[in-house]
Amino acid sequence: MPNVKEQTFDRVHDTQFIYRQLLDAFARPGQISSIALNSTKLSSLSPLQAMVTCFAMTLFDGEVSISIEMEDKQELEAYVRQQTFSRIGPASEADYVIAKGSMGEDQIYDLLSKLKNGTLIRPEDGATVFIHVDGMDANKGTEGNCWTLTGPGIQDVGTLCVQGLPKAWIDERTKLNAEYPLGIDMVLFTESGQLTALPRTTIMREEGV
Repeated sequence: MPNVKEQTFDRVHDTQFIYRQLLDAFARPGQISSIALNSTKLSSLSPLQAMVTCFAMTLFDGEVSISIEMEDKQELEAYVRQQTFSRIGPASEADYVIAKGSMGEDQIYDLLSKLKNGTLIRPEDGATVFIHVDGMDANKGTEGNCWTLTGPGIQDVGTLCVQGLPKAWIDERTKLNAEYPLGIDMVLFTESGQLTALPRTTIMREEGV
């Protein structure tokens, strides 16, 4: 018998909250927010699976295509397909890509070189990449790779330090987003429920460079 105090994930109210958090994240690039209270309700899943499921239930449906590029790829894809009826396909065709941040540089270059970055007529067709990282903080001097952020939604200059995100991700992102409005959007997330958004309009420079 389930514990009466245990909260269950509500596909209406929880996904509405997650969607608002994502909208707010894109409006304020680099600002760190949390959906920990929502993801922990999926207690039958691992923390990583729970976070992926939160995004999937909020954003994915039968009209979008997704690609998962991380451990347990087949298991996660099968589960997401079962929950959302979204189409599973190669990264080159995906509207949404979920990837492990700590993959090797060659894997990063290969993956990002395949992604859709929209067209001048339909720039919104560029992919959104959800990247699993180990941690993040907005304070300078924090462990990990640090970048300064400027652009719409950022007052003056922001700072974002991330653990488990090789610089190759941001170096390649800069190239893909060089011809605005073409480009890709990114969402960084942790197993503990943190998330932050990096829309294509955000300019990132390595801290100290």
